[in-house]
Amino acid sequence: MITLTVKQKIGLGLLIGIVLMCGAVLFALRSPLSPFSGLHNDLKTIEPPVEQSYTDLDGNPVKLSDFRGKPLIINSWATWMPFSKEELEALSTLKESKGDALTILAINRMEDKAVIRAYLATYSIDDSKIIFLVDPADTFYKGVGGYAMPETVFYATDGVITVHTRGVLAPEDLKISAEALLD
Repeated sequence: MITLTVKQKIGLGLLIGIVLMCGAVLFALRSPLSPFSGLHNDLKTIEPPVEQSYTDLDGNPVKLSDFRGKPLIINSWATWMPFSKEELEALSTLKESKGDALTILAINRMEDKAVIRAYLATYSIDDSKIIFLVDPADTFYKGVGGYAMPETVFYATDGVITVHTRGVLAPEDLKISAEALLD
């Protein structure tokens, strides 16, 4: 058995306290409901002051407000972002499991339709499950205060953001947030 002096016990206690405090700070910074997460600035509705029209990969205009009344997940992505592939695959799998109960949009950041189509074909991402939109002005990403890539936003049926994940979204976190959205 190891015997510690009073000074060593105090030092060990301080060290444990510092480790616990660092863990609490990291948790607070990562939690979407933390005052440090930026979510308090993101509680916006799906209808911006000026409605932005996006286009699908066939060039048809699409408005986000057309999806009001149904749970909606929007992923802001780009072909140059390495994590987009995994998230698009996870979103496709989620859509397959949830069916029509959930709508998933993937809004591309300022890339040409030909580049997007080539990317989807290269990785065999099924574009029949997710609605792919083109945003040449990067309006959506700027509108939600985007600063990390990719970003995923979950909207309740009333069009209010319930979760805004900045950066990579793990498949298990995607599933948990989607199930909470559907409850």
